[in-house]
Amino acid sequence: MTLNKLSEKLIILAMLLIGFQYFAISLYTSKYDISSFLLLLAALLATKKRKLFSNTLIIVIAAFFLIEIVKYLSFQYAPIYRVFSGLFWIGGLLLILAKKDFIYYNQKKIFIAILMGLFITCSFMLFQYFFDTAWPVGRNISANRPLGLFDEPSYAGLVLYSASSALFGVAVLSRINFKLKLLYAIFGLVIFIFGLITLSMHILTFFITLSIILLIYLSIDSSWILKFLTAIFFIGIFFVIAIFILLDNPNYLARFDLTINSSSDLSVLAWLRGFDQAFYAFQMSPIFGFGLGSTGTFEMDSLTQDVLESIYMGKLTKLDGYSMFFRWVVELGFAVVTIFLIYMLLQLKFFRSLLLNKNYINYGFNYCIFIFIFSFALIVGILIKEPTYARSYVYASIFLFSTILPVVRKEKETKGLLVL
Repeated sequence: MTLNKLSEKLIILAMLLIGFQYFAISLYTSKYDISSFLLLLAALLATKKRKLFSNTLIIVIAAFFLIEIVKYLSFQYAPIYRVFSGLFWIGGLLLILAKKDFIYYNQKKIFIAILMGLFITCSFMLFQYFFDTAWPVGRNISANRPLGLFDEPSYAGLVLYSASSALFGVAVLSRINFKLKLLYAIFGLVIFIFGLITLSMHILTFFITLSIILLIYLSIDSSWILKFLTAIFFIGIFFVIAIFILLDNPNYLARFDLTINSSSDLSVLAWLRGFDQAFYAFQMSPIFGFGLGSTGTFEMDSLTQDVLESIYMGKLTKLDGYSMFFRWVVELGFAVVTIFLIYMLLQLKFFRSLLLNKNYINYGFNYCIFIFIFSFALIVGILIKEPTYARSYVYASIFLFSTILPVVRKEKETKGLLVL
């Protein structure tokens, strides 16, 4: 078996195990998911022209380590073990981004692996919901918020809503017959319902992603009548969900109240405290941030911090900033965050150009659409409120988002299709 074949098998297994956070490796106060290790190993093993690494990749990784060491010596906010942990996991994500052209996988197998993992997740959620238990996770979590094998209902909601939006994306954007479109839409609706019972705020991730899908759809060639009807359909979905679900549930209403006092929702207070940390870091070190592991380790004036401490919740998510966007601003700097957001926009542009090309009609592009939108939605949700580097959905999102278009290019070269 070649290294690239082994790499592909590891990728497929990692996608199947995204939701298996119950089996994560615990060390100190952190958890490290199996999928993250598998994807990191898969990236390491991927070769291009029989080379594991390019000179450019080595220079990029070395520069990253050097910059982070200089930042640590300059600020010395973070404990050394958090610096090493950040170097390993952010360095791993950087390795994946740098080796994106080395990596190849069968899109259909990835699609099936993700759906199989979701099927297992939904099966456990049904059991937890109807039998009023959080087994096998074993935490004191209400069965009204089932989580499958994820560590938290929010994590389950992120993956479920991302998959749902991706399935709806295939139904809207792919050039397949109506029956298949309807089948994808039905699957998307079913997974959306499972997302709803987690009561996760990642329903906002679903809304954002679906809005972008609609904008892409309206920008590509199709009948104006069809565009109009599709837009009305989506707007109707938004309206129904907003009126009958979001505005009728105290769990969601509390999250939209940004009032800062001791009776405010804890998640809102933690998110606002993360914003305070990011804003302070932006003021003090806007380009490079304070360095890896520095989130929550420095002193600052913060009303939300004072309120959290007054109710003995001062340490709640303090060390991760509640949001990956906030954490990256603190630890990597606003410049890096801006570069990454520009990269996301460029990927969206390339994805749209793929949709505009007529040659993909016989290409089986529905798998690519699913993988791209699924990974994009995961990143959106992670930037909003999931800041832990070593979790499976973080590695899966960056891995798939950075590699899917290069994979399509490789298939174009082998099959002679002009797709980009």
